[in-house]
Order: sequence, then structure tokens, then C-alpha cells
Amino acid sequence: MLAREFVLSLRSGSQISKGDDESILMISRDVKARTIRVSVVAFIVLDGILAIWPGLLPFNRIYPLIFGLPFVMAWLTLLIMLVGLALFVLALFDRRAGGPSS
Repeated sequence: MLAREFVLSLRSGSQISKGDDESILMISRDVKARTIRVSVVAFIVLDGILAIWPGLLPFNRIYPLIFGLPFVMAWLTLLIMLVGLALFVLALFDRRAGGPSS
């Protein structure tokens, strides 16, 4: 709602106070943080699908060996490391947005 009022005030040529500018900045941070949260949740769901039966079928083989691990074990290790990275990014953005991690 505030973003719409902001655009309307720009069209009408009225001046914007400092408080309005700060509230718009807070809204954009909130939208960005929400987008990051939704993206991380979607990634974790996709990761879960790729780690169980239907998603694991293309990767369920032994060769090639990767760092001495069978391919399927290396694939699952990679998925676990990617989830850790996604959660780290989520914590970073939550801290910047002043969310639950701060």
C-alpha cells in the first residue's frame, strides 16, 4: 500500500518526507528477506526430493568415484553441503534485515 502511495506522490509532484522514505526502504528490505526465505524453503524441498527415491534414480550408481566416494554418496554429500550453504545465506539476510537471527 505504501509503495502505491509513493508512486502516486511522485506522479503528483508532492514532496516526500524522510519518514516516508525510511518506511519504503523497510518495506523493500522486508520483501527481499521474504523472497530469500521462500527461495531457501523451495531449495530445501527440491533438495529433499533429489535425495530420496524418485530424484535419486539418475545418480544411483557407483562409478565414477569422486574423492574415493561412490557417485551416489558424493551426490548426497554435495546436497547436504548445499543445504548448509543455503541456511548460512538465509541467516545472513535475516541478520541484515533485523529478523530473528539478530
